[in-house]
Amino acid sequence: MGILRWIGRGLLLVLIAVLALWAWGMPRAELRGVWQQEWGGNYLRLTRTRAEIYHSNAAGCTLSMAFPAHLPLLRQLEGADIRSLGTDSLIIDVAGLVDDWTYSKVAALPGACLTEGPATPAAVFDAMWQAMNDHYAFFDLWGVDWQAVRALAPAPDEAMSDEALFMRLSEALSGFEDGHIQLIGGPGFYSPEPEPEWLKAEGLEPARLAETAAATFGAPLERLGDAPVRVGLREDGIGYVEISGMWIETGLGTTEVEAAYDIAASIADRLTDARAIVIDIRYNGGGTDGVSLAYASVFTDQRQVVFSKRSRIGAGWSDWSEATLSPHPSGAHLPQPVIVLTSDVTASAAEIFAITLRSLPQASLMGEPTGGGLSDILSLTLPNGWAFGLSNQEYVTASGERFEKVGVPPDIPTQIDGPALAAGTDSLLAAALARLLD
Repeated sequence: MGILRWIGRGLLLVLIAVLALWAWGMPRAELRGVWQQEWGGNYLRLTRTRAEIYHSNAAGCTLSMAFPAHLPLLRQLEGADIRSLGTDSLIIDVAGLVDDWTYSKVAALPGACLTEGPATPAAVFDAMWQAMNDHYAFFDLWGVDWQAVRALAPAPDEAMSDEALFMRLSEALSGFEDGHIQLIGGPGFYSPEPEPEWLKAEGLEPARLAETAAATFGAPLERLGDAPVRVGLREDGIGYVEISGMWIETGLGTTEVEAAYDIAASIADRLTDARAIVIDIRYNGGGTDGVSLAYASVFTDQRQVVFSKRSRIGAGWSDWSEATLSPHPSGAHLPQPVIVLTSDVTASAAEIFAITLRSLPQASLMGEPTGGGLSDILSLTLPNGWAFGLSNQEYVTASGERFEKVGVPPDIPTQIDGPALAAGTDSLLAAALARLLD
């Protein structure tokens, strides 16, 4: 009985400690309540124990996300910090994003958020259409008459299978070639972005492209940490960095950006003695801007603004947010000549990396223009639970250039040879290596 009593006391003490820790991490009184985001149509409701994010527009309101309101845990797991900016506003700072999410205090959620709305095909279409109408940034670039698309809406009482509704929404979105427009539901995944022509070459297996590049480089490649990054150095002094994603699998307590700075330091350490470097982001579909800027930090010793971004809000826009490239905190610096390989598969945060590197004196882009999809994705949940994402942000370089749709242009235009890749020959990488040896 004595042992059992001690075990019981021990469990009770653990429970008390856990409850105390949880209570310590709850939002303070000034953070609790309802907050409206300055852009995006989102509302945040914070209670002592729960956080909820709603998306509201003229078509209704849906709960997009809910999670325990434990701020230290949120910081550890997601790298997100919620902090007060006074009595009437708060900010959500998310690691990897260059702009913060600012919210203003409001009295209550919109009435539509307090009751569960219909999930009819008409309601789902209306929610998707209204979100695009309120926040999509590039109707003019694609020449889409979005008001005319409204004619595709199902009748209020029309019954449709999930497959038929998915096809109807896809049809409505088919006028855009934007990879950041994404519909994810029971029937599958849809984006109107077309596949590049060179990827359609007979016998080309996209999964083997990295193997072909490694064989062409001709020296062992080392994967760095839990990032999709490999690095190698040839005997002739040419270094190679393959970055196939601007994301990193991180453990508890480490953000992607923190891990990215560590990876960048490892790259610098391994390529300090290189005479020149090839950075391959041809097959990089993106991730977060903060990771891109962290990787780029070892290629500069000067602080500089590299781009600005703003978000569409109805008929207007948010204020501009500037993104700054700073030297690596450790002082690591690679001043050698750099060629960055790009293709039209290079997208999103990988394009941010391309924009950043092309602003540096030792770097040149080589290959084909990037994909032309720079915006972050505004994500929301449709009334039937399907996920929907759209491009709501405009990016402008420090010199005023806009690359949405057209892509970031290479300094050394070189066509990608799909049939050669299918045969196991990476002619673009071979040309870059030869250029650096010349």
